[in-house]
Amino acid sequence: MPDRVISRALQFAAGVLTALVAFSLMPPAVRSDNAVVVIIGFFIGGAAFAVMDFMAARRQAANPTEIATVSIALYVGIIVDMLIDGVVIGLGSSLTLLTGWCWR
Repeated sequence: MPDRVISRALQFAAGVLTALVAFSLMPPAVRSDNAVVVIIGFFIGGAAFAVMDFMAARRQAANPTEIATVSIALYVGIIVDMLIDGVVIGLGSSLTLLTGWCWR
């Protein structure tokens, strides 16, 4: 697959996730009691992502043959994400099956 196609697909996915957070998750969170904490947490998370991305790019530029370490970090991140998703779906399913699958 050409790099250009992969790049566009990843950019589209990032845009979808950003829109999901901005329009689905943030408004109810901001309406909660601690809107300031939610907004600060949102920006801290974005800054943490930017810093980690910068550090990974800098490390890879310093040692371009060290792709295996970056790949292991990527796999660990995916495993942690899948574990959290599984726990959330499991907890939702323990309430009702419809909650776990988000069918309404």
